Amino acid sequence: MFTPKAGDWSDGSVWSCGRVPVSSDVVTLNHGVNLPASYQGQALRVMYTPTGRLILGMGSKLKLGSY
Repeated sequence: MFTPKAGDWSDGSVWSCGRVPVSSDVVTLNHGVNLPASYQGQALRVMYTPTGRLILGMGSKLKLGSY
């Protein structure tokens, strides 16, 4: 699962499969992706390309790993 464009983590169109990542997904950030304020994203693992970045909103969290 990777980002074909920049945008909010919570927007399915930001992700290659058209849905928001879940705890079993390995994601690759090719673009700037925002975790909106007070939002909790999830993924098994996050990888970055040279142009990928994660921007955390106030109070947002990213849970990694399968739980």
